[in-house]
Amino acid sequence: MRHSYLATFLLFLAGCNPQATLTNLGDLHAPSLVSAVMTASDSARLVFDEPLSPNGSSAESPIAIASMAVEGNELYVYFQKALPLDRTTVLNGRVKDGRGNSCNFTVPLWGKNEHPATLLISECTTKGTKSQPDRVELLCVKPGSLSGLTVADGPPGWENDRCVLPDEYLWPGTRIVIQFQTGGEQLPYRSSLAGLGSNNGCIVLLGDPSANAEVLDALVYSNRQSDLYGGWGTSSTQNAIKRLVELGGWESDLPSSAVDSTHSTSTRSMQRLGETDTDSASDWVIAPTGGASWGY
Repeated sequence: MRHSYLATFLLFLAGCNPQATLTNLGDLHAPSLVSAVMTASDSARLVFDEPLSPNGSSAESPIAIASMAVEGNELYVYFQKALPLDRTTVLNGRVKDGRGNSCNFTVPLWGKNEHPATLLISECTTKGTKSQPDRVELLCVKPGSLSGLTVADGPPGWENDRCVLPDEYLWPGTRIVIQFQTGGEQLPYRSSLAGLGSNNGCIVLLGDPSANAEVLDALVYSNRQSDLYGGWGTSSTQNAIKRLVELGGWESDLPSSAVDSTHSTSTRSMQRLGETDTDSASDWVIAPTGGASWGY
């Protein structure tokens, strides 16, 4: 009976890797995927938590794979053509470490915009009505493509609503307006229309829709009236702001450092002062009544 218990214990240790034996019980840890990013429009880098075997990797996706290479704990995947920017491409694969421990992975990848426009969040309203819904305006500072650039109500992993922009070229001085709430005339650019947080929240411009997206610009706002969750009203908003600050998108996670949204309305928008960008409330003012100036 004791031998039976020992055999069962060893099988439990081996887990999903039936090839583990008494000779390699010193390392039963399978590699774990840490991150996945596109390095070019047709190549991706997957980072694992330990070195990989150079001969133990396989992968497949809807876009044919030209080749793969292992460098330490990184797996490079080269596709035969560029991945699309307007939808995910799912990559499935398997990797092994030097002791034969293996893991399967599934990761969504977005194409990489290699010539993105440089944009700034220039205006927004968060207290929308049926006739004047929540909107966010972007100003183009340097020319380039919009493809894959994403405007969301939180940093990666904390957003509830977002708009992934299409493959269009923008010139400096051009402004586009994104609708974030139902109501009014439906705009060409729109999110899932869930609406933005009325009094407390953030708006974030991301380099792509992925979980590892770079924060390109942000606006944090608060009416500074809540006594809950550090003044942010909800735990989700508080955590989103903290994560945004960790990513370098705003100067502080204190409501007192946010743009004061107390007097903003559906027609009194929060507006950026020119192209000033210090990731702080000093970049912003509240427009007078009826002063929202979408597209201008």
